[in-house]
Amino acid sequence: MRSFCKPSSLENRKLDIQEYGMQLDDTKNARDRDTQLLKAGYVNSRANYMLLGAGLMIITVLLMTLFWTHLDDFQKTSLSLVLGRALGYIDQGYNFEFGTTRASKQKDETIHKLSQ
Repeated sequence: MRSFCKPSSLENRKLDIQEYGMQLDDTKNARDRDTQLLKAGYVNSRANYMLLGAGLMIITVLLMTLFWTHLDDFQKTSLSLVLGRALGYIDQGYNFEFGTTRASKQKDETIHKLSQ
């Protein structure tokens, strides 16, 4: 019979580890897919177009801020939000392609040890 009480801290940690493991598997599967496509002679042009679009957004916003000197505060804030989002897309593409930091790898190893 399942209890409807709040899960304990240990149960929460186990669920967090399980969820993080699923996220790692998802990333690994996506990278494996790209590797298999590359071996078959295909290129993941979808990701390339997305990164190109993000780069063009960044350039456009920067040019707008340089040449449009009459912007009010709302317009400047809106452009800042668009610029931040585009930089986030570049960051996500970079992390997907090259992985994240060494600290993340150490964290992955720790989670793997804890899950066994």
